Amino acid sequence: FSLLCKTRKSGETATKPDGFLLKRGDFTGKGLQFCPATYAVVVPNARILTSGLFDFGKVTFPDFAALSEENRACCIMSCIQQVAIVDSTYRSLHHFPEDAMKYFASYTTTIDYDSVEKFFEDCPHEINKADAIEALRVNARRTTAMNRHVYERIKPDNVEFLVLLGLSFWNNEVALLNDDLCNATERNRAAILRELNIVYKSRGKDDYASRLGELLCFLDNTENNVSLHAVDVELYRLLNLFNEAF
Repeated sequence: FSLLCKTRKSGETATKPDGFLLKRGDFTGKGLQFCPATYAVVVPNARILTSGLFDFGKVTFPDFAALSEENRACCIMSCIQQVAIVDSTYRSLHHFPEDAMKYFASYTTTIDYDSVEKFFEDCPHEINKADAIEALRVNARRTTAMNRHVYERIKPDNVEFLVLLGLSFWNNEVALLNDDLCNATERNRAAILRELNIVYKSRGKDDYASRLGELLCFLDNTENNVSLHAVDVELYRLLNLFNEAF
């Protein structure tokens, strides 16, 4: 995960707006500045995350490295949205605990629900801006209701967050693609849950079924959010948005 974060930090340094004054912390990672997300940087930053997830998968999971190139690509494209939601929810709550209306659109960029208009300021396409703003606001409110509020209530610790990240990488949609990915997904999900079992027992938590249920419930929410996002994509296309990304 540290490798993934470094990849995203380094890559997104190059996508900052021309007028954004970079400081030493933007290169070292200490005192990293966050800037408002805009349309022009969303697609490049998503591509950086995609590239980073390939490296993350190879380093973290031997099964992923052993997959064919085609299956690795299918795995990443099927998990990227859920991984992004889990990561954004975790980091948004960490960096903006008092501002539920602000979340990470990428590793270094944020969206403020009350200032969604700014997101479209550099959109190069002819769009119905009013409809686009409303669509993004609806998406943002739903994401907060489905994910952040639940995450804030159950408060996963760092180990549990990594479990959520791993299970998101090997999610149910990946398992449905073909037999090789189904087998790899089942093996890795089982291995992740075994490791969590060991951690809980080492902490003296013998009865942790309810806690595991809370974590899996959160993941169900993120999966549902991804499904709804697929519907959003069709609306965005009708509004002439993000066609270069899908």
